[in-house]
Amino acid sequence: IYAILLMTFSLILLIRSFLTKEKFKGGNIKKILITMGITFIYILSIPFLGFHLSSLIFILIILLLRRIKNIFILAGVPIGSVLFIYVFFQKVLNVPVPMGFFS
Repeated sequence: IYAILLMTFSLILLIRSFLTKEKFKGGNIKKILITMGITFIYILSIPFLGFHLSSLIFILIILLLRRIKNIFILAGVPIGSVLFIYVFFQKVLNVPVPMGFFS
């Protein structure tokens, strides 16, 4: 189901990119490299801190990097994302995730 949804949405985005007249202006290379570095550290931290704690910290850092200042978003998005992943993947689908030093 996920693969089909991913392919469908990717195809829609691809078609929209060809139909739009707007040109891609590029991004700030410094922010892109910082985000890549944070993502690399996130991936390396998963075996040690566990998936849930690493994800919570990663999402919070990315929100702070994007200069989000709303405290409800800074608290709600990381906690809500981790809770959703926990309930949906671990409880409903019974998919194991790395627990780090919590195991």
